Amino acid sequence: MAYRLGNGRTPIGLWMWAVEQDTVYGDATLARYFGLEPQVVADGISINAYLSAIHPGDYARAKDAINVAASTGGRFHEHYRVRTSGNEWREIVASGHCFKAPGGKPLYFPGWIVDLNEISDGRSEKLNQMRLLVKKARSWATDPAQGYVLDDVVAELDTVIRNN
Repeated sequence: MAYRLGNGRTPIGLWMWAVEQDTVYGDATLARYFGLEPQVVADGISINAYLSAIHPGDYARAKDAINVAASTGGRFHEHYRVRTSGNEWREIVASGHCFKAPGGKPLYFPGWIVDLNEISDGRSEKLNQMRLLVKKARSWATDPAQGYVLDDVVAELDTVIRNN
């Protein structure tokens, strides 16, 4: 399973974590923000590779929130800093939802990130362009989990646009 929705040039990255296999698949944007190789991320890598890119001051809080969502089958929504492939710290918001199997085991955990540094300037034109891009990607999504994630991104962008 390779994840190829994003091209690495947008501030929105997508992931799908197969929890039981401890394999996170992501797009090129996710790879860039976490300082990883795009092909490795598309082919799938352990969540530990992503966790190691989180700022030490945010690490415990972010990891705890991920673990809570995975154990409860709930929503994950956190702001934290990550070290990018350009070796700089960027503040992101990450959001997702862990889905559980009927027996209660965490199954898969789709989600997305947005670079807060990119959208914090209040540039409504850029936000609207991002929203249109995500809506276009949503129309191409055939996987229900991708659809869920992209709908969540649109809702978050709508909130940010309203608040600008």
